[in-house]
This record gives sequence, C-alpha cells and structure tokens, in this order.
Amino acid sequence: MKPHWPAPAGLHMKTTRLPVEGVWRGLPRRDNKGYFNKLFLWQQGFDVRKEPKPEIVVTLRRLDAPTTLVTSRGGTNAFFDNSWAMLTGVLFPTEGCWEITSSHEGHILTFILSIQH
Repeated sequence: MKPHWPAPAGLHMKTTRLPVEGVWRGLPRRDNKGYFNKLFLWQQGFDVRKEPKPEIVVTLRRLDAPTTLVTSRGGTNAFFDNSWAMLTGVLFPTEGCWEITSSHEGHILTFILSIQH
C-alpha cells in the first residue's frame, strides 16, 4: 500500500506503508531479543536537511497477552518510493497482536499489526 503523499494542503498528517492483511511475517529474529523491522514514516513538512535524525518515539503495546510497554526513541532518514521519509527500527519482544504508536513533533500515528514468525 502506498501512502497518499503529499497530503492535501493544510492537512498535517503522518502515514506509513502497511501490509494489506495486517501481518508482518518472517521478520528477522535478534538473538532472543525479538523480531525486528524497519518503520518508514512520512509526515507533511518533514525536511531532511533541517532534521536528518528526527526524534521519533515508538511505543509497542501487546493486545493479546499481558506484557510491559516497549518504547524506543530516535530515527534517521531514507529516500524511499521517490520521497524522503523518517526511518526508525522496531523490535517486538514476541509474536502476537501489537498496537504500534509513533510520534514526532506532536503528530501521532497508531496502527495494529500481527507479528508472526
């Protein structure tokens, strides 16, 4: 799924690309620390020249089993699909149903994915 970008004038939004079926499968496992993937984020007004390392905060909350919240900070940039994007890594401790919330400069994006081996 390609994000609708650029956003209509006056609309401040953040978007990402997600699988249509809502599942990330076959993610690399990191030495008993979980499953890793890259998360590309597009936000209207993001300027890679002014902010090459955007302060992105990502919170992971498992929905189908009790566990602690996972929070990570930091990011970089990437030229992807003919536009500049923010890029960060996410590390899911286990498989399962996860709510992912990313924030940058007051813009928040939340979505749910199933993480499967």
